[in-house]
Amino acid sequence: MIGTDYSDHTYEMDYDQVVVNYGAMPLDELFFDLKPLSSNAGEVDQSALILRQVQEVS
Repeated sequence: MIGTDYSDHTYEMDYDQVVVNYGAMPLDELFFDLKPLSSNAGEVDQSALILRQVQEVS
């Protein structure tokens, strides 16, 4: 069973190989330094991103 720490979503099937990503510490200092300079305050429209559409800035 494959899952994520970010939701309850899981997926089950047979796999030949599994690559494990133990994660890393985010560069949140850089994000918060750049956030005030961005036009979207660091927000991402996930649905538009997945569909490769233009991000709407509110």
